[in-house]
Amino acid sequence: MYLSDEEFRDFLQDLREILAPRFANQPAPGRTRRLLSTIVMPS
Repeated sequence: MYLSDEEFRDFLQDLREILAPRFANQPAPGRTRRLLSTIVMPS
């Protein structure tokens, strides 16, 4: 994907908004802990 620095910052903010509520989940029956890993680097 091709992004300017500003677009990349916006993209990261979008990800935070999507992920934050899920990271707030506490352990509970039926929930499995999952590790999310991302790698972002200029090519």
